[in-house]
Amino acid sequence: MNTNANTAPVKKEWLTIQEVSDRTGRSAASLRMMIKRRTAKGEQLRVKKEPGKRGDNWLFHSSEIEHITEQATASVKAEHATRNGGEQVDVVTFETYDLHRREWEQRCSQLEQGLMMYRYKFEELDRQVKMLPAPFESIPSKLSELEAQAAELAENKQSLCRSQETIKALEEALNMEKQRSWWDRLWKK
Repeated sequence: MNTNANTAPVKKEWLTIQEVSDRTGRSAASLRMMIKRRTAKGEQLRVKKEPGKRGDNWLFHSSEIEHITEQATASVKAEHATRNGGEQVDVVTFETYDLHRREWEQRCSQLEQGLMMYRYKFEELDRQVKMLPAPFESIPSKLSELEAQAAELAENKQSLCRSQETIKALEEALNMEKQRSWWDRLWKK
């Protein structure tokens, strides 16, 4: 709504789809689908399409907003009446629904934060338990594992020493070959 300093608020006659969406609580996509369905049924709508920078924009007449909200309330009442066997059911307004939804989202986020806090605490306790010394029954099995690893390391060390000795012998033979003259290398193999 437009307001001037000296005048009362001016009610707009035509509203964009986003403004209607904000007022009614329906998404822009559902409003477009409603236009499509109602025009397919042949119902008259006070809606117009104007070309814009990024395509066509739908504009609703301000009287259509009341019809949209009445239609939504009636459809919700009818749906509840069929579920409850024709009993009268109270319908919640969009504002009340949004308020309760925000409160519920806030409670959910607080619950998630609490769960994450307890999860962290339990994981920390689990880490601390894992760092405790091993019980007496598991010591012999750990000892045998460590002895097997030590034997494997000793074998690897021996094979490494043998490989180093072979490399040294090959390097010495190469140096000796380099010290011979080119004539000797060519004729005396």
